[in-house]
Amino acid sequence: MGSAGHRSYPDQRNPIMRLITLLLVMLPLSAIAQDTAVRAPNGQLFDYCITCHGTEGRGNRSVNAPRLSGLSAWYIENQLNAFREGWRGAHPDDYHGGEMRPMAVALVGEAQVKAAAEYFAAFPAPETVVTVRGNARRGEALYATCIACHGARGEGNEAMASPRLAGQNDWYIERQLNHFRTGIRGSAPRDARGAQMAAMSRMLTSEDQVKDVVAYINSFTTDVTDDHRVQQNLIGSDFPIARAVEVPGAFQLVYHSGLTPRPANPEAEQFSAEYWGDTKAQAFTVFERMEASLADLGVSLDDIVHMTVFLVPDPATGRMDFSGFMAAYTQYFGDRAGRLNLPARSAVGVAQLARPGMLVEIEAVYSRPE
Repeated sequence: MGSAGHRSYPDQRNPIMRLITLLLVMLPLSAIAQDTAVRAPNGQLFDYCITCHGTEGRGNRSVNAPRLSGLSAWYIENQLNAFREGWRGAHPDDYHGGEMRPMAVALVGEAQVKAAAEYFAAFPAPETVVTVRGNARRGEALYATCIACHGARGEGNEAMASPRLAGQNDWYIERQLNHFRTGIRGSAPRDARGAQMAAMSRMLTSEDQVKDVVAYINSFTTDVTDDHRVQQNLIGSDFPIARAVEVPGAFQLVYHSGLTPRPANPEAEQFSAEYWGDTKAQAFTVFERMEASLADLGVSLDDIVHMTVFLVPDPATGRMDFSGFMAAYTQYFGDRAGRLNLPARSAVGVAQLARPGMLVEIEAVYSRPE
């Protein structure tokens, strides 16, 4: 399990290749180490960091180097010292950590360590790129034990020496969780915080649970909510629809026909306002029908990726009752309903529907495995 990241890069196990890589990267280090001047503002001192971690510390998966930008300076400083002092990257199976140790040792004194940390922490975090697929709804429950240290939205907590998780490379978080679970990280005698993290990580009993937690952490910045969708929520708004939903190629899109309401009072005069009910009542019955129909097809409301809503003006007011529709909608989607998976959605006002008195019709597109 702890070698999940290693399988992607089998050549990293070859000690000769690792030595060659280190030598190539360290060629300029002897000259740099002799110059103790801190030149963080122009980045010259840390050119060799950029070789692996990328321009502005954005990370580079091809060389297993995580993102540094957006992390707190105190955490980067702590981890550099951990590498320098030998209680991180010392485990024989921590191939990538072992490669980082000489890089950290090359920094001369605390002044350079602090300058390096402040230099990379000053850059804004880049947009998150999703590479780990999991079920964030399951991950949310698993993440509950992480909140006390890492924060409800992965913001981190300096008092607990717990780093920011939101926006970090998901492949790196996955690897580190597996390293903690298997003792590759957090087992050094001096690593008290790491030992605590290792104990918490072992509460995740499978690689699938690790992926689910990582998917939920991704949702703090990219709103990935399931293993078959990538959901981007609205920016600066908690309105319960998605800005966009992406469906991976392994899944197919299915177009569900529009559904209209059941009569609220079948005993009333046919097609009257009492017969159908108002917009809110009609929307409730449409969502009930939609939920039942999707279940019959082997999927659920969570699988809807796009929804089109057709609303007729309420005869009593002459206006479309969007608030009434939303009162029903939020019983099925969003925080109130406990449903993280939100559809991209359009709401359209129309003059009339198939039968007199109908005020609501909803059609949907959902995804399922091919």
